[in-house]
Amino acid sequence: MGFKNYLLRYSQYSIAIILSIALIPEIAIASSNKNSFDSQDGAKITTNLTSVQLIAQETALTYYRQGAKYYAREEWELALDNFNKAIELNPNYVNAYIYRGLIYGKLEQRDLSLADYNKSHRLVL
Repeated sequence: MGFKNYLLRYSQYSIAIILSIALIPEIAIASSNKNSFDSQDGAKITTNLTSVQLIAQETALTYYRQGAKYYAREEWELALDNFNKAIELNPNYVNAYIYRGLIYGKLEQRDLSLADYNKSHRLVL
């Protein structure tokens, strides 16, 4: 393996660890301890990146579900916080945009409401 490939793989692994720390701090230790970088095995890097992406998706779903519970209780600010976090973790989460748009409508923030409805519409098309 050439030095250039080694650097590329090392940087991909580093990105996976940084993402795990930034997105889900509680898994950062598990990610860094479970899989160590091996310059001869690029598959580990791909697995790490995929794992971080999957965990982010699952966490977005958790925030979405919590937001829906708060929405049902009409706890708008708590619901909004959870939908914001779900969208931060998964910027293509159509249903989170729809719920957030509904909340903005209830809070009389029409511009934000319309922006979220438009975003959800663009994501579906």
